[in-house]
Amino acid sequence: MIGVLAAPGCAYYRLELQREKIANADVIIVPGLALDEDGRGVPILWNRVLMARVARDRGHASSIIVSGGKPRRGITESAKMLEYAGRLGIPPEAVIEEPRATSSVENGRFSAELMVARGLRSALVVSDDWHLRYAIPVFRDAFEELGLELYWLAVDAEAVAATGLARDDDDPHE
Repeated sequence: MIGVLAAPGCAYYRLELQREKIANADVIIVPGLALDEDGRGVPILWNRVLMARVARDRGHASSIIVSGGKPRRGITESAKMLEYAGRLGIPPEAVIEEPRATSSVENGRFSAELMVARGLRSALVVSDDWHLRYAIPVFRDAFEELGLELYWLAVDAEAVAATGLARDDDDPHE
């Protein structure tokens, strides 16, 4: 089912109300989320990376692209996610940093270009359900142009809680 989403400044006006499309892929992609003014992450961003770890542990892909620019106090979203990945026990060689994207459209485009450069053909995008409704169409546009396969997975509160590492909005910023 396709609905309509009209957001100020939004070049994409379609909202796809689809269930998750999960498959094993060459790479997992985690789109960024704005850091606070002091360059600290928020629990939502932590949980996105944690869900990527869960997906990796389940064998959906061995590598993860963390995508996001918009530096705050010299720290990009991707750098913060790279830090989180290390703290969550994801080996550094399994994480690929894409530090330029300043929007979901650029997350899709720059990640797709990075995939092609590395010979990767499919990706599982991990983000929040509310974000995926916008991100799926813009990632699809970038991926179709380059002949890449796209799958997606929403952050599952129960799955991240089961790790004992999930954070909620009451947790302090780092």
